[in-house]
Amino acid sequence: MSTAEGFGFDGVRTAFDAKFNSDSSRGVYLEDGFGGLTKLADTSDLAPDGTAFTADFDSPMPGANGPGVVFEGFSNGGSNNGIYLAPNGTTTLTTVATLADFPAISADVDSIDLGEPDVDAGRVVFSTRQNDFDQPFNTPGSTPAASVAFWENGSLTTIADQDTVLPNGQTADFFGESAIAGDYIAFGVFESGVRTAIVLHDLSDGTQYSVFELGQVIDGREVTGISFYSRPFLSDGYLAVDLTFDNTDDIIYRAAIIPEPTSLAMLGIGGLLVARRRHGRAN
Repeated sequence: MSTAEGFGFDGVRTAFDAKFNSDSSRGVYLEDGFGGLTKLADTSDLAPDGTAFTADFDSPMPGANGPGVVFEGFSNGGSNNGIYLAPNGTTTLTTVATLADFPAISADVDSIDLGEPDVDAGRVVFSTRQNDFDQPFNTPGSTPAASVAFWENGSLTTIADQDTVLPNGQTADFFGESAIAGDYIAFGVFESGVRTAIVLHDLSDGTQYSVFELGQVIDGREVTGISFYSRPFLSDGYLAVDLTFDNTDDIIYRAAIIPEPTSLAMLGIGGLLVARRRHGRAN
């Protein structure tokens, strides 16, 4: 093994993709936290549709609950981008989604991307994006279609797309990284190429609400940048976020989901940010 590249960590296990001496030989692997290494898929294997995997694997992520590992892979000569699940952390794979599940909405679409998957207890969330290369990258119109998709037991559901009116009253140009833990999904919202909010979605009742937004004032300081601290950033009812204040200081916060009817309360800079829900329950 010459180079280990993209990886995901669940607190014990590490999933990563690696290449061997050349870009044409590559695979996805799982380290169990105790030195044991398992191959999940490589370029000598077939995807579940019977076509060979190419040397493009990306975004592997082990689930915090359950043995499953999810990753992005390409097959059929690289023409089919898919999300794949190793439900038992072995070479037995399940197809979560491929490009056939998200056909181009118009002739202007030049490419379709499925990526940034996360898994929890066998349930998967990922983002989709259709690109128009004739438009300036990351500007309105360059993404004719985008969504956050949820998969469970072979069924795909759209959590949000460009027509979804989000809790801040706006719609998104496209979506960033997503994460799942229990009944909650968190995802980034982009407008004109800038992450403007992090939204939390409750699978139990469909409620969505913003946890952080650009321009939000916390302890007298304006939020001027939002990023996820690390993946997985949503775990055990907490959300880890890296915020930039006044275009200068980066501070990491942890938000907790609590089922009480109020907004956000801050318990000290760099401390625990409590996001209280309007309806439903917390894990």
